[in-house]
Amino acid sequence: MAKEKGTDYREILFFLSDKEKDYIRYINEHIANVKNVWKRVRLVNYPTGKEDALVRLVNKAIEEHDSSKYVGNEFTGYRQWFYPEEGSKKDQKLFEKVWNEHQKANSYHWQYHLLFQPDMTIKALYMATVDVLEMLADWSAMSIKFDNVPSEWYEKNKDNMLLHPSTKNMIETFLPMFDEAIDLIQRGVDEPEEVKPEELVKKKRKPRAKKTETVESEEETVAEKEKPKKKAPAKKKAVAKKKEK
Repeated sequence: MAKEKGTDYREILFFLSDKEKDYIRYINEHIANVKNVWKRVRLVNYPTGKEDALVRLVNKAIEEHDSSKYVGNEFTGYRQWFYPEEGSKKDQKLFEKVWNEHQKANSYHWQYHLLFQPDMTIKALYMATVDVLEMLADWSAMSIKFDNVPSEWYEKNKDNMLLHPSTKNMIETFLPMFDEAIDLIQRGVDEPEEVKPEELVKKKRKPRAKKTETVESEEETVAEKEKPKKKAPAKKKAVAKKKEK
């Protein structure tokens, strides 16, 4: 993740407005949820003593997740859009600028891995496993907020994503682990390493009432406008399949 330049607004809390503090609280909550999800995924699927290099890389990425949102233009651009001061007008151009910068500074976003080619076509590049796992933790953190599971969000939005085939395969391979983590959180299971195998079987969920849209769903709505249109596919090239450990 590229380091954002500018003021870290966590360091000047005393001088911040109520709206700025509200936005910091929102970031704090989201990051805490990301860590909570990954903790459960890790403890159920990668018990202590069996962690490998990949898990250690994801641990590091999760510790640094969305830290750029506290700093510089990214903080002010997001804050003015989602937590505007009373009487102030939202600046959509500023928001779209910082949303784009956030995607390009954080490799867990699938948009980070798009290559714009000279003929104006867009190519989806391979996404590293560590980035896919952090992305799924990010989606799952929003599932805590909306009381659903990440696979539901993925099924609804996957046709609007431009993904490399291997990335799509990894998402669909790992999603059940994150659905499982959300299931544990929503059922209040605090110590996933002590969960009995039968407890991990999904229970049939009751229909959920539609929740009021919040700041992150609004972010996704605005971001939808920026999603690239797929052009007619060019001549397909054979891609050697790589097995990632």
